[in-house]
Amino acid sequence: MSSAGPQQPEGNAGNSSQRATRGLRSLPGFTTAAVVFVLIVMLGVSGVAIANWNQSATVAIAITAGTSPTPSPTPTVPPTTVPPTTAPPTTAPPTTAPPTTVPPTTAPPASPGNILANPVIAARPALMDPNNVVCEPNGNSGKYRVSWPADVSGNMTYLVSMSASDKNYAPPQSQTVTTNSVEFRLANTDDAYGNYILRIQPMKGKAAGDPIYRTVQHNQRSQQCTSASSMRDSPLGPFSVTAAPANYSETNNLLNVSWTPLTPGTKYLITITSTDTASSYGAEFTTEASSATLTFPPYILNQGRPTNDGTFNGSYLLRILPMGAQAGDPIYKMVTYRAYDFRVGDFRYRY
Repeated sequence: MSSAGPQQPEGNAGNSSQRATRGLRSLPGFTTAAVVFVLIVMLGVSGVAIANWNQSATVAIAITAGTSPTPSPTPTVPPTTVPPTTAPPTTAPPTTAPPTTVPPTTAPPASPGNILANPVIAARPALMDPNNVVCEPNGNSGKYRVSWPADVSGNMTYLVSMSASDKNYAPPQSQTVTTNSVEFRLANTDDAYGNYILRIQPMKGKAAGDPIYRTVQHNQRSQQCTSASSMRDSPLGPFSVTAAPANYSETNNLLNVSWTPLTPGTKYLITITSTDTASSYGAEFTTEASSATLTFPPYILNQGRPTNDGTFNGSYLLRILPMGAQAGDPIYKMVTYRAYDFRVGDFRYRY
């Protein structure tokens, strides 16, 4: 038997095997799978390799499933409106605090009764001393010459009158002079004999000063001028004034003043001035009413309590003068305006 006979099947087998191998190689993805398989064998069967295999296999299968990977269309994102990065302008509150109302240290000049620093007060004649008035009778003739010290400030006139005080005899005699002397003549009759009141009121322009009084004794055997008279004979009649604080609270600064009304049409001049040399506070005004309210500057407070730290705290002289066809007689009051000591007292110049 020749060797060729039995070898035929091997050759056929080899050819079959080669044909099978060529068939596997022709399959898509064979080369890649074979390389991966070899790597598996070389790396071993650890969990990491299996995990890598599984991941690689998934990717390989996904890729070879089609002829080529088709990229997914990129979704078009609709444009969005981005809000502005800068905030809209806002109205910022003012950096400065709104003004607050501070209680005034002095009363506002809204009323003529307010007591202020450096008020406008008319210049009046200086006070006259009745003891300096000289009254000289001319014997028993009934003639009297009256004189007094001259006021050299200028623009002076004097209203001088003489009227009977103890009986209703004739109207008073009146004279207006610009000198510092005057003469009167009384009748030498029983009806004319008696006591007379001599009144002298100085005027500086239109500002009336305080009148002074003397007594004239006109008798048949004794004609003389005596000392200053306590009797008053104001041409406007008797006059009285009342003044008191509005209330007695610690911070009260109101003074109520009233007086007896005189003839209708009479005006009243209210003057109040500080008597302290370091103070310039006061007020002056005219009214036709029979009362008025004076407002002092509010107390300076320390922890809510009134003090005497203001130059307006102290003593004041209040003067009320009635004015009709001519000036009457003023009434004075002494006012104390101090913390816990707000009071009014009577006052009269003494000679």
